[in-house]
Formats: sequence, C-alpha cells, structure tokens
Amino acid sequence: MEAQTMTYVPSADDLEVITREVWMSFLDGDPAGLVAGGRVPDDDRVTGCVQLSGAYVGAIMLELSSAAAQAAAAALFTMPLTQVTPVEVADAIGEITNMVGGNVKSMLPGPSTLSLPAVVYGALTLPGTEMLRRAELAWRGQPLAVSLWRRAA
Repeated sequence: MEAQTMTYVPSADDLEVITREVWMSFLDGDPAGLVAGGRVPDDDRVTGCVQLSGAYVGAIMLELSSAAAQAAAAALFTMPLTQVTPVEVADAIGEITNMVGGNVKSMLPGPSTLSLPAVVYGALTLPGTEMLRRAELAWRGQPLAVSLWRRAA
C-alpha cells in the first residue's frame, strides 16, 4: 500500500481561526477576546494533546499558561476562578484540545482518527514527530499556543 501524499497542511492562520471559533463558542463569546501574540512560559504551562492516526499521523497540541488554563476552566464550567481545581483544569483543557483537534483533523487527509486528549501540567514532548505549524495567541492577557505535528519522515 502506497503512503498518501499530503496535499494541504493547515496554516498557522487556519489554526488561529479554528482556535478562535472554539474559544468564542465555548468560552468567551467575544471575537476580540483572543488576540495574536503571546509566548507560553516554559516553566508554568498546561498542555493538552490529541494524536491522529490513519491517513495522517501526528498530533494537535494546545499549550496555555497555568493562569489561562484556570481561567478557561472557570469560563467553560461557569464557575468562580477561586473554585477551579486541577481536575476542572484538566477536564476543560482536554475538552478544548479535543474540539480544536477535531476541527483541524477535518482539514487533513483522511480517514484519520483522533485519540482521547491527554493533559499534563508542564511541557509535553512528542518523540518521532516534527512541528509543522504553530499559532501563538493571548486571551485575557495570558498566552496560549496551538500547534500541528506530524510523524517525522
């Protein structure tokens, strides 16, 4: 069986648009709430990841500062920020990563399947992969990034 040649790789702008749509629909409702820019700190982050297998093998990763992850959980679950626990943060970031990942997957060669989301406090490495695209954003003054990875040749 011959490997499928990828005809289109979503751009960093595509990743940004998809993330904005998910963010507006489920967290913010404010189209100006998510802006370009922002650098996720190396030492204070929450990372969500879904992996793709099938015609496309790779991953979609969402990285946020801890403050952005807590605020996202509070917004998603409509609860006070002071009541957000690490469990709510993991659930929220997993759900958001899954929604963004599903939308990115629809732009990639198929059929492919999406894994359940994994969420870690800290950085996540994906051995044997290479990053293709990355969109860096900020929400409420806190950084987040979405990246698309594929299995290295």
